[in-house]
Amino acid sequence: RYGFSEKLGPVVYGQDQGEVFLGMDINRSRNYSEEVAAEIDQEIRRIIEEAYSRAREILEAHRDQLEVVAQYLMEHEKIGEFGFKALMEGREVNPEEDQHGIFSKVISDAQKEAAAQLEAAQTESQPEIPASEPESPAAAPEAGTPEEPSAPDQKEE
Repeated sequence: RYGFSEKLGPVVYGQDQGEVFLGMDINRSRNYSEEVAAEIDQEIRRIIEEAYSRAREILEAHRDQLEVVAQYLMEHEKIGEFGFKALMEGREVNPEEDQHGIFSKVISDAQKEAAAQLEAAQTESQPEIPASEPESPAAAPEAGTPEEPSAPDQKEE
């Protein structure tokens, strides 16, 4: 619908004929000639053929590495990001490390960071009690005796 190619230019071809409503398709009207429709078809074909050629070139350029990846998959059935990168770089894969992949590394790093933050917060929140000043008995309630609740403020009317 959008002609973003050098040949057709940045032009919108066709118009919508209303909004989509439960089970209806979008209706479009053609506001261009058969010749323009043929040019659009040619451009679409050209773009697809160029993309296909480029993909094929990439795959052929890395055929040996892809064969190694295919063999690895035949033996192990799955591969993670780290394993794929290792094979593409010609290195050996440790299946145990690759099984967990990037997500376990991210989670592990996050857990370590959270533990460090928790420890820092606990250290900051603990009040420092000087060792030279003993706590006075009047300040702390005796063991076994409940504290009396303080009386609420009462207003005189």
